[in-house]
Amino acid sequence: MAERIRRDVASLILATDMSRHADYVGDFERRVQRGFDLSSREDVDSLKHVLIKACDISNECRPVGVAEAWADCLLTEYFKQVRLQLLVYNRRDARDIRGHSCCASSS
Repeated sequence: MAERIRRDVASLILATDMSRHADYVGDFERRVQRGFDLSSREDVDSLKHVLIKACDISNECRPVGVAEAWADCLLTEYFKQVRLQLLVYNRRDARDIRGHSCCASSS
């Protein structure tokens, strides 16, 4: 069960990759056209991929203040993760990542 959840989460994260957007949407459209089957694991997985894609792009549809706040949170999380990974690999530049103000905070 834990392995299935891990695979599902990884699959959902990968579904947000815009370089494969047409693949996911095309797959979903084909499944709908032939008759979507909720008892089919593949059809349900395809639905999950389309739903996560819709959620992933939904911030652009929110009021500017809300979208900006979310974008700031995502950037902060991203750069903290970059700093952590650089520290794990003993990179000196981990303490001096340039390009975003959120990197200056210590964590």
